[in-house]
Formats: sequence, structure tokens, C-alpha cells
Amino acid sequence: MQSTANGSNKSKMAFLEKYCPSLRLNQLWWALPFLFIAIKGFRAPLALLDFHWHLKMGEIIVETHSIPRVDIFSFTAAGRPFVVQNWLAEVVLYLIYKAGGYALVVFANGVLLLLTLLPLYFLCRKSTLRIWPSVFSLLLVALCIPWNLRPQVFSTLFFAVFYWILWSHCSGKGRAVY
Repeated sequence: MQSTANGSNKSKMAFLEKYCPSLRLNQLWWALPFLFIAIKGFRAPLALLDFHWHLKMGEIIVETHSIPRVDIFSFTAAGRPFVVQNWLAEVVLYLIYKAGGYALVVFANGVLLLLTLLPLYFLCRKSTLRIWPSVFSLLLVALCIPWNLRPQVFSTLFFAVFYWILWSHCSGKGRAVY
């Protein structure tokens, strides 16, 4: 019985050495923030904040081919001038919902959250050679990112990309974007 267990352990180790020859424990720590985001982002239900308001606004914009200039949802301020600041994100959310329902919206939310961590991962890797401060920083960001699907998820992604481009330019490691 003991030799069978040793044989299976040896085959597992041989498999890992063959397909993951340079994978080290320090590198696995980098997966922790991404795993946390994936679990939270793909499993989190849609919050009852104002997601449906954004979804309906996106539907109205797509169907009327125009952005409303007055408040159409409020009872107390109906007809008053109103600026739809998030119109592009609302259109994208509505088109995702129309293509695949809530399941695709939750999937897109998870993908957006993972994509938000990528530029921050590159920044952390290039900023220090020590792994623990970098992983801790990235995990802290992963904990603070809002989970609910709102237009701000797009803004968070674009801010992370902008910061990465800015850091690359200021450190002299990137090309000019313009």
C-alpha cells in the first residue's frame, strides 16, 4: 500500500516537473489576488444598488439613438435637466445584457475586475524585487475594488491602465503614446 502511494506521488511530481518546470512557491503568491478577484467577481450576485437603473438607461439610449437630457425616472425631478454621465458604460452594459442576460453581465464584471488588476500587477512587479510588499499591495487593491457592476468598474480599469502608462513614461521605460 505504501509503495502505491509513493508511486502516485512520484508520478505527480514528474508531471509537475514536466509541465511546470520553473514554477516556484513565490510565483504562486502572485496568483492570490487574481484568485480572490476571480472568486468574488464571477460568483458575486448583482447588487440591488442602481444597476437596473443603468441597464434601463442603456436600453433607452440604444432604442431612441439619443441621450436623454431631462430626468425621466424621478418622480420629484421629472422633466428637469439631467446629465447622463455614464451613457457609454450604460450602453455597453445593456448590449452585454441583451446578448447573454445576467450570466454574461456577471461574467463581464469578473473579466473587467481581472483586467483591472493586470496593469497594477505589472507596476508591482517592476517597482520592487521583493515579493511580499508587492503581493500585499495587489491584494489590498483586490480587496478595495468595488464588486458590484456599475459604470465605475470601467473607470477603475481605465484609471489602472492610465496609471501604468504614466508610470512607464515617467520611469523612461515606455514609449510615448501620442
